Amino acid sequence: MEIDSKSSYIQAIKLVQQKQFARANMIFQSLIKNNVTDEQIIYYYGYSLIELNEYEQALKLYRQYLSINSKEYQLLRAFCYAKMGFIDKAVNDWIKLAKDGDPTANYLLLDLKKSKDNKAFVTFLKYKNACPPLPSVSTKPPVFLTAFKRLKPLSNKRSEKKLIKNHSSGKNTTLVFVVLSIIVILLGCLFIVVFQKNDNLENPAKSNIETTKEVVRNGADKTNTSKHNIESIYLYENKKAIEKDLEKGKKYLSVQDYNNALFIFNKIIYSNADEKYKRKCENLSLLLSEPLFNKLSFNPIFNEVIQNPLLYSNLFVQWKGLVFELKDELTFSIMVYSKNPIYIDGIAICKLPNSFPLFVKQQIEIFGKIISVIDGNTPEILIKNIRVLYE
Repeated sequence: MEIDSKSSYIQAIKLVQQKQFARANMIFQSLIKNNVTDEQIIYYYGYSLIELNEYEQALKLYRQYLSINSKEYQLLRAFCYAKMGFIDKAVNDWIKLAKDGDPTANYLLLDLKKSKDNKAFVTFLKYKNACPPLPSVSTKPPVFLTAFKRLKPLSNKRSEKKLIKNHSSGKNTTLVFVVLSIIVILLGCLFIVVFQKNDNLENPAKSNIETTKEVVRNGADKTNTSKHNIESIYLYENKKAIEKDLEKGKKYLSVQDYNNALFIFNKIIYSNADEKYKRKCENLSLLLSEPLFNKLSFNPIFNEVIQNPLLYSNLFVQWKGLVFELKDELTFSIMVYSKNPIYIDGIAICKLPNSFPLFVKQQIEIFGKIISVIDGNTPEILIKNIRVLYE
């Protein structure tokens, strides 16, 4: 960026800070013609357009100058889509980003799920919560100009000696500061390690639960994962309580109540119970016959599943939803709802054994087995049956 452009850019940033977005945009329009690769200008220009509610113009700007495969572009595009009223397109972007591990998209999907009114969610959706941060800029004159003004020529040897002495002194001071900083950091790290170790020893239950949450968050709750590699999420007080639950599970097994029995077995498997109880539950679960459509005595709701994914592993669900995205012939996603399709509980990924004719926004009822929970908020369902509610 040239000096003249730099001064114009600083003026535009000051106008943005003063919330004079229309005036700032006039400067950005001229700047972008000569600095099309400067992303700072693009981000602030787009931000000003958004503040003026010119979302379509902002979207055109981002599409023209930013990489369409970048996370930043997709977040900005989703925000503009939402504000323009295309919430389904915004959710589509957020889902893709959340799968790639983007925390912003993940939080937005959780907030949308908690919201009972999509319009209210969009109204309160703010740039700072949904978009990448604006680049940090300095409104001071360019560094090389201020440095040039401070320089003064040294005209004699005395001045040169003084400069060398000051430089040596400054170098020693810097070295001492660096050494002290390293010592302080090492002591701090040692204190944190010791504190965490003591805390885990005093609170083993808390440590186990946090470990399990981290495992589930990283997608380790798939059915092909060894259950014994996962720490307990439920703590029994004594063996009597374990045996009581085991007997309850056997009763459900005797009447082939699949979901209730497997829920009890999972509870014991992912607990502090002895290995002999866990192995017994694993063997008993193999004797269960899968339930039929409309035959569930216990149908877990969406929020229960995502709050305790391990307890609901391999259980069956019968949920209503709107087809959201057709990924391929055997994979699609739905927006799950409990009572009314206006109030969405969340997104679920569905796996089909065979192709089935579906289209976006079709209202259906799915019946299938929970095979995993992706990123702690997206159940993955192996479909056994689909019923079309409305074409």
